[in-house]
Amino acid sequence: MKRVLIVATYPIKNPQHGGQKRVDAIVRRYKSEGFDARFVAVFSDLFYDDYSKSDIVVKGLTRERIMSSPFTGDVECGRAIFKDAYVKRRMTELLTSFKPEIIQIEQVFPYIGLKPLLNELQHKPTIISSSHNIEYKMKQEMLEGLEADESFIDNTVKVIRDTETQVTQDAKVVAAVSQTDIKELIDLGAESVVLAPNGIDEIKFDKEEVDLWRKKFGQMDVDKIALFVGSAHPPNWFGFEQMVGKGLGFIPRNERIVFAGSISEYIKNELDKQKLDPGAVTFWQRACAAGRLSQDRLSGLINFADILLLPITEGGGSNLKTAEAVISGKKVVATEYAFRGFEELKKLPNIYIANDPESFREKISEVMSINLIALKGEESGLAKTVLWQNCLNKMFQRIMAVA
Repeated sequence: MKRVLIVATYPIKNPQHGGQKRVDAIVRRYKSEGFDARFVAVFSDLFYDDYSKSDIVVKGLTRERIMSSPFTGDVECGRAIFKDAYVKRRMTELLTSFKPEIIQIEQVFPYIGLKPLLNELQHKPTIISSSHNIEYKMKQEMLEGLEADESFIDNTVKVIRDTETQVTQDAKVVAAVSQTDIKELIDLGAESVVLAPNGIDEIKFDKEEVDLWRKKFGQMDVDKIALFVGSAHPPNWFGFEQMVGKGLGFIPRNERIVFAGSISEYIKNELDKQKLDPGAVTFWQRACAAGRLSQDRLSGLINFADILLLPITEGGGSNLKTAEAVISGKKVVATEYAFRGFEELKKLPNIYIANDPESFREKISEVMSINLIALKGEESGLAKTVLWQNCLNKMFQRIMAVA
């Protein structure tokens, strides 16, 4: 039985955001294929409450640096694997006791510190690189959007790009989530790249959860909702602000736009900074923040929703929320950009594309009153290509060939 260690900068005990769900699916797949698979997160408890005893929580100066620059916390966690004495000791103990024959890096960041540590230990496992995005580009977009210091952006992006290049060239298998990313990774030096797009588990709905939401919105005299599920990842709000905006006067009194996930808190914080903006003041008259939800409660909300929104305008990789929207069987209003990595699925019924703000708002209003179309046999099969069992097949075929 081959020993494999999967490393990321976030825990997966209670997966909530897309990266967590992807890694959780990969770990489960390794185990189902007969590998002795272990997962370890090097992360900050500033962002995650649920984690396993085997995960490594950063402390002291590393934690303080993350507090002062939360949007580069993943870089600091990667550095800590070699630079932070506590984290280095914990990771060294794991590597020397478990002796993994394969190490899979989830996103580039752990390799910042893991590469020099493996060299120091003279340990030479097979490296698998699972790329969720072209990280140096995504981080640059994010930090520029936050108007961070220019020299800080340059230094951070250089560290990520150098490491991304290194892990891409060191890996026996490189996986990407979209065709665009495949081309980028080949430019970084990958011999070949296998497509492993983001997916989703089958969504199971609990009638009691659906009824709970129906009752809640009924008490608010709300008949229909458009749902946007997302993390507190700045591009999620940037996309919504660009495509829908803060002025929600076009939404009727009996309808709401609902935000679920940590994006709810992010939006509240952003709007609190804009108290003189009329749109920010009136925003919550037609919007509702559901906050972070358990999977059962979120599934119930998705089932209750009339429309799922994907106003994605930037960022790399492919969007796991797109897969979630497709498999839900709901009506979807999205930008074309949201379907990167899922281009073929745009032809499915119930998918409505709008690429400018006016059209996007008009489409929300129009689609609210359009009946849902039942999928036929081939259409249902195409929608199910977003399930993890299908999305990860090519990557695991390549892994099995080199393991």
